Amino acid sequence: KAAQSAQPPLLFSGAAPALSQRAGRACRGKPMLCLAVGRGASNGVRATLARRGWLPGAAPHAKGLAGPSWLRPKSVAVVVGQEACGGAGAAAAGAPARPFAGLRSRVVALLNAEGGLVKPGYERLVGTWLAGASGMLFSMIAIGGYTRLSGSGLSMTDWRIQGRRLPFSQEAWEREFEEYKRYPEYQRLHAGSMELDEFKRIYFVEWFHRMWGRGAGLYFAVPLTYFAVRGILRPALAVRLTGLLGLGVSQAFVGWWMVRSGFDPPEKHTPTLGANQRPRVSPYRLASHWTAALTLYCGCVWHALSLLRPSPETMHKTATAVAAAARCRRLALPVAGILG
Repeated sequence: KAAQSAQPPLLFSGAAPALSQRAGRACRGKPMLCLAVGRGASNGVRATLARRGWLPGAAPHAKGLAGPSWLRPKSVAVVVGQEACGGAGAAAAGAPARPFAGLRSRVVALLNAEGGLVKPGYERLVGTWLAGASGMLFSMIAIGGYTRLSGSGLSMTDWRIQGRRLPFSQEAWEREFEEYKRYPEYQRLHAGSMELDEFKRIYFVEWFHRMWGRGAGLYFAVPLTYFAVRGILRPALAVRLTGLLGLGVSQAFVGWWMVRSGFDPPEKHTPTLGANQRPRVSPYRLASHWTAALTLYCGCVWHALSLLRPSPETMHKTATAVAAAARCRRLALPVAGILG
């Protein structure tokens, strides 16, 4: 239909609203075909553009170029990702070569292969899994807050990557209690006033916090490995989720690094607050642990909603709808900032 039209149309392929708007502004009022090729464009779309010579560095085939003059490569404006180009004709007109352009294009093609984040049909399955991971992370943050507010965080004086079970005998509990007595929290706050039963309560809170974190890690890692091996995740999503998994694993070490600071005299970490301070963990290490936890939670929620929400292409089928959605999004940002 485009080839039979006297006026060039505006076409979109996997383009975000902002990219589509920019393409429309670039070509408004000009006798040229405007293509907005976003990250979601399929390999077939990209191959067609290259075959016609509409992408930088692509030579047009001799066949298939019949039609109005605006279908020639020099009369085609292609907006790809964050770059705008005028087709092969413009690229060959003396544009400077960019180093590593070939490598960059191959990496981008790998990360955006076939469009989308997962194989078609798996959006709800993967999205539901990520929503569950988000819930576990939220509860993990809440349990961590209760652990700190209840004064339980320094009750376990050692750490093992594989975790450990609760003490199973009276003698084992007494050994843990005697170890706890060696550190400033007991000596300054509970000396002579804490009974073994009270120690058992705060010890269980810290133990549960640690084991819940390990459970959340397994809940995330096992399905991620399965989805990646089966090729259900597109490379872009697989790389992002693997990064989140790495950050989650590092949280175990950062958490112990944070707790370990609470076994030192508090004056070591906050010398400006004077002597006889209440024992606590380093506020800087606590802030790093908290920030990483929020990053994990936001990353999981973002990708879960990206998979479970309706596809933008099915909701905004025209350029007008795309522009309206972009305006609505700009208005939503300050509102979200105020509420957040």
